[in-house]
Amino acid sequence: MYHFYITRSASWEQDNDPITIHEVDELSYELPLGFEIDWEGVVEVRTPYGVSTEQLGPCVFYQDYYNANHRVYIRFQDDVPSFSLEDTAELYPFLELAELLHARIMDENGEVYTESDI
Repeated sequence: MYHFYITRSASWEQDNDPITIHEVDELSYELPLGFEIDWEGVVEVRTPYGVSTEQLGPCVFYQDYYNANHRVYIRFQDDVPSFSLEDTAELYPFLELAELLHARIMDENGEVYTESDI
């Protein structure tokens, strides 16, 4: 599993002015296909013991049209927006979102990803 951040800073760890969900909301009419804002952020999680709910708070999710059972949530919680993917090949729509926000995608080691990386 890869963990990524959306930031305008040179380092996600030193981002003193992180992107907010309200900034994304201001651009909601321009969001790339598959992205939506979820103001409640309550997610059903299936575990070996049944279904439980997780409170993410306001977040943005991406749902691929061809894989309706899989959503990727971008968490904000007054911090640098972050999300996780199983494969870097899934980054393309997130790169589009970052470009819209005049930001970039960075992994937890500080490596910046571009379209040529996927």
